[in-house]
Parts: sequence; C-alpha cells; structure tokens
Amino acid sequence: ILPNLSEAQLEERWIKPIMQRLGWEYEVQDRMKKWGKTEIPDYSLFESKKAYIKAQGCKTDEAYFEHVLAVADAKQMGISLDGSKLDKTNPSYQIIWYQKITGKTWGILTDGRYWRLYSTRAQSKYSTYYEVNVEKFLGDREDEQFKYFFNFFRRAAFVKEQNSAQSFLDVLFESGEHYEREVETRLKARAFHLVELICQGFSSDMKDPTDADLKLIYNHSLYYLFRLMFILNCEAKGLLSVHKQSDYFPHSLRALCGKIKAEHETNQVWSNQFSSYHHINDLFDLLVSGDEKIGIHGFGKEAFASGDAKFYKDNPIPNAYLNDVLLELAFA
Repeated sequence: ILPNLSEAQLEERWIKPIMQRLGWEYEVQDRMKKWGKTEIPDYSLFESKKAYIKAQGCKTDEAYFEHVLAVADAKQMGISLDGSKLDKTNPSYQIIWYQKITGKTWGILTDGRYWRLYSTRAQSKYSTYYEVNVEKFLGDREDEQFKYFFNFFRRAAFVKEQNSAQSFLDVLFESGEHYEREVETRLKARAFHLVELICQGFSSDMKDPTDADLKLIYNHSLYYLFRLMFILNCEAKGLLSVHKQSDYFPHSLRALCGKIKAEHETNQVWSNQFSSYHHINDLFDLLVSGDEKIGIHGFGKEAFASGDAKFYKDNPIPNAYLNDVLLELAFA
C-alpha cells in the first residue's frame, strides 16, 4: 500500500504517526524567509508542547526557530534520497540547507521506508548520515534494529541532558569522531603487516624470486595498499557516494568489503581465485576514467599511476590473501 501513496497521503497515514510515537511535537511546513526567498522545511520539531506554544508567539523567523529542536523533510516513497548535484533537486542537499538556514545541527530525511539522520557537524554533510530501513526491520521483526531506530530518532535523543550542553546524539557524534581518530592511528601501526600480506599475495605464484623481484614486490605492495586506503578514505569522506541506493555502490570497495565480512562471519573458506582482485582492478579503471551515467567524474591517471601495469596484470592476488587484507583494512 505505502509505495502507492502520494507524498501527502504518506505523511498523513505513516510519517506523522511515527513522529508522534517518537515523542515529537511538530509544525508542518513552517515558512522562513532567507535572502528574499521563502524556504519551507516539511517539519519543525519541538522538544515539548510548551516550546511549541512559545514559538507560535514569536514575531520573527529567527526568534521562532530558537524554539525548534530539529527540522525534518519527507519525500514520496521510492524517490531517491540522493542526487548527483548539490542543489535542491537532491533531497540530501535540501535537508542540510534547511538545517543551515534554521541553525539546527540535526535533521531527519525520510521517504517512509528509509529514515536518515544528518548532522551539519559532519565533514561530508550531504553523504554522511545514519540510515534505517523501517520497512525491512518491521517486516522481518528485527527487534534490535527497531531499538536502534527508536533510540536515535526519538525526541529525547535530541534534547540536551540536564547539567550538560550535549544531547544523546551529540555525545554519540563526538564518540564517533574519537573512534575515527583511533582507527587511523591503529591503521598506521598495521600498515607494515598489511604490506606483508599483500607481498605474500603478489608472490604466491612466483618460484624462487630474486632480490630484485622481492624489491619489486615490496614496492608494488606499498603502492597497492595506498590505492586501497585512498579509495576507502574517499568513500568514508563522501567523495564517492556509497549509500546502498547509489549507482556507484555495487562497484565500490565498501560493497566488496561488506561481502567479504559476511562470508567471514559464516566461516567461508576463500579460494585461490581472483574475483576480489578483478573487482578492485575494475574499480581502479572506473575511478581513473569516470562514468557520468553513475555520477563518477574520474580522478585521472595520476591517482593510480604508481607502479608497473604489467606487474599488476601478471601477478594477481588470490582471494585467500586479498580478502584477509580487505577485512583487516576495513573492519579491524
């Protein structure tokens, strides 16, 4: 039923009841004048009925939005929440815009199925978000996923704690930033171990390599690791869009790492085939030349110029080695 509803019907029958269950007081389509234009976020979200009543008595937009805790925007189910352009045809851009002009750190974007949480404090504001598929966890009765959704999107998560200038979400955000710095530090410490694993992969089919061969293997292992780290960093920072609705996602390193993690968790034994290596080589080619159809403009040859193309072609790394590298690089 839900995918067939118009945007207005979806809001009335699905999104508003969920907002109410999450504890929100809200006003629909509050208008705000900015630079001579009228901006209309779908929802202004309030901490309490008292805050809502106070806001109604304000004479200016600025005074009104001082009482607003967050803003939210709703789209018709099935409409992509992402776009290739940084303009108001892109729902992700639109919610961040509403947050900026109203001065709100947190915003919610939803099509009824996907619910996203955005922060203006994120480095890549338009592509960094927390997302939950409500339809999936309700259909599959995934109680743990429901708990995450409720705890992150409920009104109380946005309210600053007593005797603190931070809300539950603020604390989580800062913890995430701290964790990211720790991961980067640990990754630097693990780099030599990862290079060793890549060396083993490149040399797995070589018989009696010479000192010159070993030097070549080591140098190309360093180059290869730097390429992988470069791509993972671009994906993490939002330079490459890795949300599951994007056209790039199936080609991404994140998608491959997620598949490998799932195989690892089911104790799958990796073979000496080269499917992961071929996936990554195709990804290198895509990122060099780009593909406008999926919104990839390309980095040019310089980003992946290090090393000899013939070496990479002649010495593919088997899954049994490369998957361990990717697993440790992405999740350890």
